[in-house]
Amino acid sequence: MKLTSSLLVALALLLGCNAMAAHPHKRARRFLRKHPKARKEVKEKYDRNQDGKLGPCERARAHKDLNEKIKERRDNIREKFDKNDDGKLNANERSHLREACKKFRNHKHFLAWKKSHPELWKKVKAKYDADGDGKLNEAERKALLEACQERREAIKSKFDQDGDGKLSNDERAELRKAIRKHRHHKHFQAWKNNHPKIWAKVLKKHDADGDGKISDEERKALIEAIREKHEDRKEKLEERREKLKTIREKIKERREARAGGDEGDDADF
Repeated sequence: MKLTSSLLVALALLLGCNAMAAHPHKRARRFLRKHPKARKEVKEKYDRNQDGKLGPCERARAHKDLNEKIKERRDNIREKFDKNDDGKLNANERSHLREACKKFRNHKHFLAWKKSHPELWKKVKAKYDADGDGKLNEAERKALLEACQERREAIKSKFDQDGDGKLSNDERAELRKAIRKHRHHKHFQAWKNNHPKIWAKVLKKHDADGDGKISDEERKALIEAIREKHEDRKEKLEERREKLKTIREKIKERREARAGGDEGDDADF
């Protein structure tokens, strides 16, 4: 019987396996709320009376399927990593198993990264997919990992001021600052591409040397001008708020005065 990974986890949570912590049913409900696909599979597969929960018989059937699947997976793992065929995994074999699990997790993270960064993945594929099959084979993946490692080492050597091979808190703060600056630069480039007319006006006003670019000094002047404009707008907004406040107070006073006059007329009558 085939069970999906999400369904397997959901069943393990619902049935309160020994590997799970306390309050398995709370963990199960939390898991099923986050994974509607697993919830639907559990309901379709085991909730025969369609009451929205697993009764004793339904739970026993689910427990049996879960135990069979766990036994099948355990046997497959043992068969794959038990090199000396003694029926157990020694320390070396367990180490290989942990490496395989780590590789599998990295692969899952890589797939998630590909899905969330399609444009960047296109650039990576264009650069490292040598045979043009739309995938990265072992050699291409190795070249990509080596390039990433080289870039990581270059970043470390650039920001490791004391040369101890690690990044201290201050060095990490400088790295984060550089990353923020790089992101701002990317957003700025995107803004330039999306607003060419406004960028032409900015160049005309702030490009003092006329080279078609904004140098550091010109950028400082541009930022200062933007800041001053923002402060002016802020001051004007505060003035408008004060005026509105004064108008509201006058309206309130008039209403109160009018209400007092009406009460005096009623008393005379």
